[in-house]
Amino acid sequence: MGAGASKLGLHVVMMGPPGAGKDTQAKQFAEACGVLWIPTGDMLREATKARTAVGQRAQIWMDRGELVDGETAIRLVVDRMGQDGARHGSVLDGFPRTVGGG
Repeated sequence: MGAGASKLGLHVVMMGPPGAGKDTQAKQFAEACGVLWIPTGDMLREATKARTAVGQRAQIWMDRGELVDGETAIRLVVDRMGQDGARHGSVLDGFPRTVGGG
């Protein structure tokens, strides 16, 4: 790489139907590769419990028994990927939240 070039980390998305083992596989893969595991579902539950702005928005969807909308899920993931630990790579688990992509 030339001067000033930055190395991109490994970023993977684990997708599959409920019960397919995404959480288990994503966590093991992240550990094996030394990258950050980003479990979207867990983060949404934590955000709602902490009553953050994103959590309050997610709670509306969850109270209706629906998947959280793409904009809210994207905001949550972008915030997390901007924190320490995601620079070298990440495994997104449970994202996107909807078939349409978010």
